[in-house]
Amino acid sequence: MTDTQQSSNDYDDPATATATATTKQLTYLEFYAGIGGWGHALSLACSRRRPSPLPSQSQQFQMPFVIIPTRLAAYDTNDVALSVLRHNCRHERGGPRVRTTDVSKLDLSKIPVADVWVMSPPCQPHTRQNESPKDERDARSSSFLHLCEVLSSMAPDALPQLILTENVIGFESSRCCEVFLRVLSRRGYTVRQFHLNPTQFGIPNDRPRYYSVAIRRRVTDNISTMVPAAHEREYHSRDDVIETSLVDDTQAATMEKGADTVVLPRIADYLDDNLSNPETMDQEVFSSLLVPPKELERKASWCFDIVTPNDRRSSCFTHSYGRFIRGTGSVLYASSQKSFQLQRPEERKFNANWAKEEAGLRSRLRYFSGTEVARLMGFPEGFGFPEGVTSRKQQWRLLGNSLNVTVAASVANVGIEALFEE
Repeated sequence: MTDTQQSSNDYDDPATATATATTKQLTYLEFYAGIGGWGHALSLACSRRRPSPLPSQSQQFQMPFVIIPTRLAAYDTNDVALSVLRHNCRHERGGPRVRTTDVSKLDLSKIPVADVWVMSPPCQPHTRQNESPKDERDARSSSFLHLCEVLSSMAPDALPQLILTENVIGFESSRCCEVFLRVLSRRGYTVRQFHLNPTQFGIPNDRPRYYSVAIRRRVTDNISTMVPAAHEREYHSRDDVIETSLVDDTQAATMEKGADTVVLPRIADYLDDNLSNPETMDQEVFSSLLVPPKELERKASWCFDIVTPNDRRSSCFTHSYGRFIRGTGSVLYASSQKSFQLQRPEERKFNANWAKEEAGLRSRLRYFSGTEVARLMGFPEGFGFPEGVTSRKQQWRLLGNSLNVTVAASVANVGIEALFEE
């Protein structure tokens, strides 16, 4: 991390800034980069201006400062995903530094030294949809295990100070995670693990995921008061080592006073204007998103998760959204009122003709657009897709393989705050 000086004009709120502020550069590597979800999360986390330190803290932090995340490299094998990353990060100084590279073949000598590593390793070996998970024996785990070997072999001065990881729930009980935690422990990291859902952060979408924050400090005084020591923990899933909440400003701003639950916004707040506003409705685009009649006629259509603009929930969007029905994401009944009553799965009675009996269903039931899914996953408003990625199923697949930016940013903030409190 390096320091420079900048004037108060660089602050969002000059009235609260001092005449001179410190700018701290935070370099990072993004493994399994995909469409750049972790990069967006770091940008969001770093955009939160750091408060002035308490008087008891070190004199070198006596002025406000801003943190500028700088991506040194983004690694992935999916050229289409990387084209989306390049499109959305094209204005980065020096370019997004994207590399089409198999992580399992990365050479230690060619990995840049960075402050932070971020990653979402392949989840397929650990997902609940995999009937026979092979864990570390799955070929898709080889790249992650290779990264663990790289961490084991790196010189101490080359190790990242912060490692942020996201995966499906269940990863924490895998052999891969056990190997990862043991390597982190040997290299002097302390770790916090979380099970978090976007609904905890004011987003009406279910996407429960595993996150971990690994921090390595050259000076480790009092670090045990902030995070449990890795060597003191067992390396399989235990309720007492998996945290289920973060105490941060995002949650505080969205919680009702005196209540234990987050007040979620309506789905309508995440919809494209040209698909929800009658005055600007694009009928051609709207029609292209309608669920095809052949899909409604399938027996599996009984499993559609249907929401309306007034609802305050939606189900997790996966890479199979638009291809399969069960468990791949919600579809939208484009009306504020339903003509039918939704029931819990255990309360339903199968009716093969349900879709035919619901008036207006064929003209109102549609998929969410790619940009609508991106909003529900916390991507910034300017996020989009390049001209070569126009297929909706392609967009859905890429988003389904990504992460929730808002949640990841809050997780990143835990690590960033710890680094700058040193």
